[in-house]
This record gives sequence, structure tokens and C-alpha cells, in this order.
Amino acid sequence: MTKKHKAYNIKNRVRRNFERGNALIMLAVALPVLIGIAGLALDYGRGAWTQTQLQKAADSGALAAAGELPYVYQAGDRAVEMVAANFGDPDDATYTSLGDRYRVQLTENVPVYFMRIFGRTTMKVSVSATAIMSMPIGGLNGGAFPFAIINPNLNSDPADDLDPDNYGREYIIMFGEDNVMVPDWANGSDPVPEPSDGNSRGWRGALGLCIDGTSTEEAGTDDVVYAMEHGWPGSANIGDPLSVKLGNIDTPINTARNNLLGTDPVSWLDFDPVYDADCSRVVMVPIIHMVNVTRQDTYTIQDYNNGAAWEHDYIVIDGYAPFFIETVEEQGDLDGDGNADDRDWIVGRFIPGVQTRNFAPPVAGAPDFGLYCPPRLVE
Repeated sequence: MTKKHKAYNIKNRVRRNFERGNALIMLAVALPVLIGIAGLALDYGRGAWTQTQLQKAADSGALAAAGELPYVYQAGDRAVEMVAANFGDPDDATYTSLGDRYRVQLTENVPVYFMRIFGRTTMKVSVSATAIMSMPIGGLNGGAFPFAIINPNLNSDPADDLDPDNYGREYIIMFGEDNVMVPDWANGSDPVPEPSDGNSRGWRGALGLCIDGTSTEEAGTDDVVYAMEHGWPGSANIGDPLSVKLGNIDTPINTARNNLLGTDPVSWLDFDPVYDADCSRVVMVPIIHMVNVTRQDTYTIQDYNNGAAWEHDYIVIDGYAPFFIETVEEQGDLDGDGNADDRDWIVGRFIPGVQTRNFAPPVAGAPDFGLYCPPRLVE
């Protein structure tokens, strides 16, 4: 090897060692920065994950609470319950009822490690969620049941009112021995009627709902049976009058119910108000009031006690409520007399929150009979 080649090799070796040394120096300088960046990414990643979980908890709490409105205390309990189930115990939580809305605000202080070089020991993560409960319905566009319940919210006993606390309660929708209107505000207070002189058997009348969607007292048995099995195709808004059907229709009631429910209806124990909302056992029952003959306004319990007369030809719609219709076997012997005459009665379980039909736009200030749309997040 010549001297020239030796000098060249030595020069290259020196240059490579120099470059290798520079790389090590640059790595030594950059390594803390890279570690810091990675550490900051981990801290922020932990914060982002916490924020996601916290937001889920806030969303679920707000939605659950909105479903309980206007019952503020129950709404608060449900919000706390859902936040705990989805996150645990956040460092700070604010629960606020805002009329038809409910807001949940949550804060969690997430411990950090690499951000401590900037003097921070925690990262504050805050989220909020607001859910709204839709307004009550304004009316029903098809699907009404041909029997109704006199508005029990008008009576002096709130125990049988149509409110969420009475979920699953049995109400007598039809007492079928004759078609005489009886203004019984004990309706629903006890699914088993009192003796015949106790007048605790609900309203003994059918609505005159015709197959063609009209309402008239001349409606026939076929009309009532059709409305039982398929729902009345007409529309009726809150405040609208509907005719009352005259005459006796006992015999077809049980047959129509059996046709409606089918041979293997979902049982009450298995009923899910979300997944089974469209099952045949769920019907939309009109909630109505009668009309005082003299005043031409709502016939009240005081009118009844005072012996005032009511209009026998029509009633007025106060709203609709969903009911889960029982079979004859589930009803059993309602009056305990051992006879089968009560097979033509109709008993339903009140299931607020179930909505299966097409409803008219909301009516401001209308009462709630359990037909709210599902709550939804608005922010």
C-alpha cells in the first residue's frame, strides 16, 4: 500500500469518528427533548382519554335525568347514579335542572408527570352535557284505541294519576257489562272492582270511531272491533270532541283482543319499553273528560257529587297514554264471582315513556300522559 493510500485511509477514519461523535452529541442533546415530547404526549393522551370517559358520563347523566323531568329530585338522583356508573366519583360535579332541560357539568384533575417540568402537577379536564325532554304531544295521527279513560288527574286522589311513578300499574280501560257512561274517578285505584254498588269500575263506554277515520255515535260493532285490532285510522288532537258509541258491544271485545294480541304475545315480565314498543300489546288509549251540560266545560268530580248532568253524546280529548293490554288469563276473575262475564273487560298496564305512533305537534301547556319523545342531547 502506498503512502498516499495510507494517508487517505487515516483521513477517512478520522472523519468518520468525528461524524460519529457529532451524532452522539446531537443525540445526547435531542434525547431529553424527545423524551419530553413523548412524555407530554402521554400526559395529554391520558387527559384526552379522561375527557372522553367524563363526557360519556355527563351525556348519560343528562339523558337519564331529562327522562325524569319534571320531577327534579328524581332527575338529580338518576344523573348522579349514571355518572357514578360510567365514571365513578369526579372531583367536581354540578347538576342543574333548567325547566325541560337538565345539565350535567363534570371536572376531573388528571395527575401529570412529564408536565411537571413546567410546574404543573395536574391537568384540569371539564365537560358538560345538556339534554332536553320533548314537549307533550298535541294529538294522535292514527292508531287510537276505541276505549278511553276518564282523566284520573282531575280527581281529588293523586294516587291514581297518570304520571311516571305509576309505571306498570293496572287500569281498567273498559268495563263491558253495558255501555253506560260512568264518571268514575276511582279508575285505576284498584284493578279489582268493588261490589256492583260501589261504582268503582271505570268508564263503561266505547268511542264512536269508524273504519273510515270519522267519529260518530252511529259507529257499529265492526268499527269498534277494527279500531281494537288495528287502531283507529283517524286523527284527533287535544281538545277535539269524539262521539260516544251507543248500544252494547260485549260479545266481540274478547275476540278482538285475542286477534290483536295473537297466540304468543310478549309477556309483561319480558316487556322492554324500548325494544317492544311496537308490539301488539301496546295501544294508545285516549284520555278524556266529559262535558257539563249546563256550563259546556269540563265535568268534574264535584259535578258528579252534586248530581250535575253530563253530555252523553260526546267527550273531549285530553291526551293519549300508552297501555300494555292484558290477556283474559292475566286478568283472571276480576270480580271474584267465579263467572266469565268479566272476559269482556279490558285491563291495561300504564307504560309511560313508550311512543310508537305518529303524533301531532306539541301543544303548549298540554298535560303529560307519558308520551314524551326520548330525551336528546342539545349541547
